[in-house]
Amino acid sequence: MGELTDLDINTEEIWDLIYKCLGELGPGHYAGSRPPQQAYEKKIQSQELFAFSWRSRELEENMYIKFTISEGCLYYVSFHVDKKINERGEKK
Repeated sequence: MGELTDLDINTEEIWDLIYKCLGELGPGHYAGSRPPQQAYEKKIQSQELFAFSWRSRELEENMYIKFTISEGCLYYVSFHVDKKINERGEKK
């Protein structure tokens, strides 16, 4: 919930926002490891985690999202402002 508070959004808005932000992503935004890390949370245990870092047009912020897809459902693990994006050499 802390991540949502930092973004000044409530839980009812999160899925619409994630959907919009996923549309901004491309292969060049991938910020995860190769091979991807595996989830340890019980419901998604052993699923591959995909991390992306990009400059969001929707939020006008450098953003980071980590998620997995399991049995046709998207589970977001982390979604927050990414203050380290410029350290990785990406443009504002």
